Amino acid sequence: MRKHEKSSRKKAGAYLAAAGILALASSAGLVLAFQVPPGVSSQPINASNITPPASEIPAAGAIVLATERPDDVTALKALTATFTQAYNAGDAEGAANTFTENARIIDEAGRLTEGRAAIAALFKRSFTERAGEVMAVTPESIRFLGPDTAIEEGTANTRIPAIEGTATDVETSRYTVVYVKRGGSWYQASVRDHASSGSTDPADDGTSNYVHLRPLEWLIGDWVEEGTDVVMTSSFAWSDNRNFLIRTFSLKVPGRPPLTGTQRIGWDPSTRQIRSWEFDSDGSFGEGIWNRRNDNEWVIKMNGVRHDGRIASDTRIVTRNGVDQLSWKAVDRTISGEVQDDSPLFAMVRSAPAPGEAKIKRATQ
Repeated sequence: MRKHEKSSRKKAGAYLAAAGILALASSAGLVLAFQVPPGVSSQPINASNITPPASEIPAAGAIVLATERPDDVTALKALTATFTQAYNAGDAEGAANTFTENARIIDEAGRLTEGRAAIAALFKRSFTERAGEVMAVTPESIRFLGPDTAIEEGTANTRIPAIEGTATDVETSRYTVVYVKRGGSWYQASVRDHASSGSTDPADDGTSNYVHLRPLEWLIGDWVEEGTDVVMTSSFAWSDNRNFLIRTFSLKVPGRPPLTGTQRIGWDPSTRQIRSWEFDSDGSFGEGIWNRRNDNEWVIKMNGVRHDGRIASDTRIVTRNGVDQLSWKAVDRTISGEVQDDSPLFAMVRSAPAPGEAKIKRATQ
């Protein structure tokens, strides 16, 4: 009996040691969150950023129709095919090699990525975060501004693969690309993505970050981890417009006041990362930066402030073990700079929904 009580207390202590910024995920680097990724500029974006240099723009009336340049049109289509093939293969370097050394990409939010190396890094990060996506590009018009400059407008459709428990989705956006010819070969010099028309999901009206959070949609629902004397529950739901996953949780340990909390998981467009913010009932709070290691595993770098004012940090590893099972543990733990033991491995199972519960759960707060 005494051995059982000792084991139970040890596990309860591990829960609380991993808490403050507790449970499935939460806090992480306030400093990291405001760092600008290499190659990304914070300067204002305007039309001049995607206009070819004046020396490359011919006088008015000198524009050549695409039908008069069939060889160049064929070369541009081949360049698009090369880019698309590399993109769909997850080949960041191959996709970046279709750009000039000083090329730039401006995304739908106006963020500028400049230089071939930075573009390759952007693609590499995207292929990790949104693995398995397939893009189809449809050019709609090509205009030549001179012998070595052309502008193309068109539509890109990106198929987002089905994740267990979700359906395949398609994201559509428009683009404008400026091509330049160097050494007899065409390259992409500037690409501008325009506001997306949204996915085929009727809940995504183009103002939602759902497409970025969709890989975490499997978390929606209620989860429970029951130890001998410890009960931890978590409930995940979408915000109304799916810009956030909202989690509520509770932890009950014999002899201690119940710990409850809320967490918002969202997409940070400034760093192009998933982040989370957590607030616990004991006054602790923290932030987390999420990175997807593979199809079933997420790593969350966390930093926070405990209720007693001490600074805490750790790395959470969350693993999906099936449709209704997950496990997590905290490693590299520190409190006020002092190294702590790793947490045990915790396992949670999904609770069965109540009769008549909506398939897509939404938060009421």
